[in-house]
Amino acid sequence: MNSSITSIDVKDLDLNQVDLIQQHSGKVQLLLIYNNDCLAVLDVPYHSPMNSNYNIQT
Repeated sequence: MNSSITSIDVKDLDLNQVDLIQQHSGKVQLLLIYNNDCLAVLDVPYHSPMNSNYNIQT
């Protein structure tokens, strides 16, 4: 199967919808994709605001 990708819709850091193919047409793109939910929090200090974000009981 040989098909072209017509759009890559993502959200930028301001949460605006952006089509990378349209915005950077004619340019080579290297896309690094990761799932933020899979990143581990190894150690959270006792007074960190992340304690409530991740339901960490201290």
